[in-house]
Amino acid sequence: MLPTPDLSHLTRKDYEEVYEPAEDTFALLDALEVDLEFIKGRVPNLALEIGSGSGCVTTFLAKALGPNSLCRVA
Repeated sequence: MLPTPDLSHLTRKDYEEVYEPAEDTFALLDALEVDLEFIKGRVPNLALEIGSGSGCVTTFLAKALGPNSLCRVA
């Protein structure tokens, strides 16, 4: 089981400008984890999250795919 990305550095002010992770975020993280071996087997080299909000999902996927993936949070 991969740990949920640490969001403790985010403040209330941050959540005025980005989507605060909620149940749907964590449901997507759970689904990604279930399918992680399949995803890795496809050898993805790029992941794009539209409207990433806090970046929680992209961070989770980047950690799961490792340093050779092009998952970036900006």
